[in-house]
Amino acid sequence: MPHESHTAASLTLLLLLAYPVAVHWGVLQGQPLPALLLLFALLLLPPLLARRYRAALLGLGLCLALGLLWWLSPLQTAQLFYLPPLAMLLVLWWLFARSLLPGERPLVTRIAALMHPQLSPRLLQYTRAVTWVWVGVLSLLLLEVLWLSCCASPALWSLFANVLNYLILGAVLLIEFALRGLFLPAEDRIGAVQFFRGLSRIRLHRL
Repeated sequence: MPHESHTAASLTLLLLLAYPVAVHWGVLQGQPLPALLLLFALLLLPPLLARRYRAALLGLGLCLALGLLWWLSPLQTAQLFYLPPLAMLLVLWWLFARSLLPGERPLVTRIAALMHPQLSPRLLQYTRAVTWVWVGVLSLLLLEVLWLSCCASPALWSLFANVLNYLILGAVLLIEFALRGLFLPAEDRIGAVQFFRGLSRIRLHRL
């Protein structure tokens, strides 16, 4: 079972990296089929490899819903690609924002608790502040994607939604990691290799 989970995680990462590139290429070239096939593979193959059949059924249902939307919608195929980046940002925003509601534990604090044996008061305060930073960043990206969807050309929208926004998210993660040395003592920090290795082992249902 661990081998299947590792294979599924590796395939998911590969498909997640390939999908926005395929969408951007498809928008520029007017060839949406590779991106559609990658999207269907992303929804179906990883849960099947991990033997998570309920998730696979959900992915199949999403594939059928997307196919029905494509068939019934007056929008062109390229315009339907506007939905996944927006949906991804909304899901991420909701995960972070919901965790800041009264009675909830901030999402970054939950992630830190899976990597640290004990959370100090300073680390608790820091992870709560970082959760707020992610809410702010994701809010700005949501507004940007919505504005570009309405006012920009498909090529410009795709450049931001499928390329630059992912680079922005990665840059925020790396900058936050680099700044930990300014705000956290050594005992509250872990190395980069240990951090990303722990991040790769986190399962969403544990958050």
